[in-house]
Amino acid sequence: MDKEIRNAQAISSLKEDVEKVRKSKGVILKFSPYVIYQHNGFEEREQLVVRVHLTSFDYGKIEMDEGKSITSDTHHLGFLATKENYAYDETNKVFTITGSSAKMGDYKVLFLIDENI
Repeated sequence: MDKEIRNAQAISSLKEDVEKVRKSKGVILKFSPYVIYQHNGFEEREQLVVRVHLTSFDYGKIEMDEGKSITSDTHHLGFLATKENYAYDETNKVFTITGSSAKMGDYKVLFLIDENI
């Protein structure tokens, strides 16, 4: 199975769980998970607004709003299903993005999905 199919499956599972709590539907899934951002031995944690695009052209594009410690100056706030790897742990309700870039090195972003989103 290729990356884009795995990523689409992860997005679909995430969408189902978020919609159970948020009761919202549309072309952009918007929610506020607790975010854990890990890179180069550092870890930042804060609750951020996240938007996941669900239209065919932008399907799987993820954007996060800036926070106090997670900002566009120091972090990637946008992700693409064609570049990063997505996974969703349905049991623990954790969506994970992994990638690598010159700006961040290897990084991992976790969205903790619970009833408070």
